Amino acid sequence: MPDIKLSFPHRLAQDEAARRVKRLLGDLQESYGDRIRDLREDWKGNSCTFGFQVSGFTVSGTITTTPKSVDLVGRLPWTATVFKSQIEDAIR
Repeated sequence: MPDIKLSFPHRLAQDEAARRVKRLLGDLQESYGDRIRDLREDWKGNSCTFGFQVSGFTVSGTITTTPKSVDLVGRLPWTATVFKSQIEDAIR
C-alpha cells in the first residue's frame, strides 16, 4: 500500500496539539458522515491509530503528536494511488 507521510509543525503544548487532532477527527465524521463509515481511533498517549472507509476504500494510519509537530502516516489501497496528491492537499 502506498503511504502518505505528512508533518505539521506547531508551537502548541503537546497535549493541546493532541486535543485539537482528536477534535478534528470528530469533526471529520460529522462533516463527511455521508461518505465516511466505520471511523475508529485508538489513542495511546500522544499517538493515535485510525481507520475508516470512504468511497469503498479502506484508509488507515497513525497520527503522532510531538512537542514540535503532528506527524501523519496514512496507508491507502493501491486503487486510490491516483488520488494521492489530492488527498494530501485536502489534509493540508
